[in-house]
Amino acid sequence: STDDTVDTSSATTVEEGSFYEATIRRTTDGVPHILAADLKGAFFGQGYASAQDHGCSLADQLIRIEGRRAEFFGAGENNRYLDSDFAWRSIGIDEIARADYETADPQIVEEFEAFAAGWNQFLEDNTDLTGWCAGEPCSLVPRIPNGRRSASRWYSSYGIPAASASAAAASSMPVLL
Repeated sequence: STDDTVDTSSATTVEEGSFYEATIRRTTDGVPHILAADLKGAFFGQGYASAQDHGCSLADQLIRIEGRRAEFFGAGENNRYLDSDFAWRSIGIDEIARADYETADPQIVEEFEAFAAGWNQFLEDNTDLTGWCAGEPCSLVPRIPNGRRSASRWYSSYGIPAASASAAAASSMPVLL
């Protein structure tokens, strides 16, 4: 059995200027619970907590869908990363997401930007990542440019739903993810 009690004594409040703010509380097993005054803050907190917990995988996903793994890791054994780059570029996720972004609902764009701001804020606040690439300096990790299109490409490649946050936004209660 796991203990999923939220540890309120170790809440972390993160912010980017006066634009985004979220409080991240974790259960005793480390599961993040994000509290924010609005949906933008919740997505910002989700981006920050995702970078804390999955920074290596998120960074790899960003460079993968851009077809740039060989740039960071070399060609790889048996051209693994080079082949991956050619495959992702041929699929065209980057171009599809750029086109989709131009016609996306403004609320979706706002959510992408907030998530990206949280990711970028984590990279600004920390020197190293944790996970399978532990110890890699955050300075080598790609930022999400302008908070927009790269987040859209990442979301598009994974198809991450935001149903829980959207449902919370429909109420007058603070957003808790």
